[in-house]
Amino acid sequence: MSLIININSLSYLYDYLDLGVHDFIVGTNQFSCRQALTVDYIELKEIKEKYPKIVYHIFMIIWI
Repeated sequence: MSLIININSLSYLYDYLDLGVHDFIVGTNQFSCRQALTVDYIELKEIKEKYPKIVYHIFMIIWI
């Protein structure tokens, strides 16, 4: 079982990583999302390269 965290600041990301949490809910500027933290793709890539175990869960709302 894994814990998925909806963080509201990147400063908390490293605290959760130290606790062994690797799944996070984030949003991007390119989508209409319901999340506490919005991060651009470049920053997501940089964090993923530094911490390869991280799994991002991005919620999208698509209006048709």
